[in-house]
Amino acid sequence: MALLHSVKPSNGYTILVAVILISAVALIVATTLALTSINSLRDQRIDNAAVIAQATVNGCGELALLAIQQNTSFTGTVNTTVNGNACTYIVTNTGGSTRTVTATATYNTVTRNITILVNQVTPNITFTSWLEN
Repeated sequence: MALLHSVKPSNGYTILVAVILISAVALIVATTLALTSINSLRDQRIDNAAVIAQATVNGCGELALLAIQQNTSFTGTVNTTVNGNACTYIVTNTGGSTRTVTATATYNTVTRNITILVNQVTPNITFTSWLEN
């Protein structure tokens, strides 16, 4: 009668397979955490850019109102900077003492626009709305 020997994996082989499986799971977890962190940083950068663009366009609108205050007949387009960030404002005479101010600012890839409706320029400037477009 022939003896059949069954071959059992050795303990070393079992440990090697276990180490490989544990390493694979650890690599998947580490990769997921890294990608999540990268996405979070990207989102935070975009949020920061949006805040800076909004502050810049608001400052630009205030510069436009200051230009109107200094010269009540002022109309035109001005390219300027607010805290080192570029912006553009346009003042349009819409009849009598009413003006429309539009301003645009871009920081990184984020652009913000506002429209200010001025209903009086003398003796003080008053506006009826200040809207982000």
